[in-house]
Amino acid sequence: MPPSADDILHFARFILRTNYEGSLALAERASAVRFIRDGKTGRLIAPVEGWMLQQDSGTLVIEQEGSDALELLVELVEVSADAEAACDRWLAHHESSAQRKWCAMTIGGARLGRQVLDPEDITPINPVHDQEPRLCKLANADRTAFRLGCERAWTKELPESLCVGVDPTGFDIRTRVGMTRLEFGAVGMGLALVPEGLQRGAEDIAEIIDAILGLGQDKDA
Repeated sequence: MPPSADDILHFARFILRTNYEGSLALAERASAVRFIRDGKTGRLIAPVEGWMLQQDSGTLVIEQEGSDALELLVELVEVSADAEAACDRWLAHHESSAQRKWCAMTIGGARLGRQVLDPEDITPINPVHDQEPRLCKLANADRTAFRLGCERAWTKELPESLCVGVDPTGFDIRTRVGMTRLEFGAVGMGLALVPEGLQRGAEDIAEIIDAILGLGQDKDA
């Protein structure tokens, strides 16, 4: 049975949540970009080469292993690093960039395989964006315990990890080797993961963080 339209939409959202780089095609040229999702506006923020800002729109292609690439039609606008808080968040995720120009990309269209998606359905608004700094601070209060708890819950190594993003579906984690995504739905440890998905509020996420810290502090785990 082929996947339903809802299944394709959920997978497209997953691809956008779990990837932090893509290829931005403008006119007849393309360049790799590293981006973050601005949970307040739903825009994608990235430092770019100067020539890219001569174009008003382009296509951001996000590859996904074992799947069609997610193609996003985006409108570009230059933003100031001094005035745009999301640029600081980008630096928290990716640490540094050789580029000195910044752009915000608004999703105007999307496609995964043959399925055309409504841009409003895939735009990554974070319902808990105003609580994100507090939740990251809570997770990073004991970085060793949080790292150990996450490694045990997700059964993956996270060297020198730092929680740099939180939303109702998971954590954005910066490690020594780059960014990785920890999706709450992938946990098999029986943590407090209800209510599900976008119904999950800031206090629900705080309980998840507390459970992970407890798991990391448990010497018998």
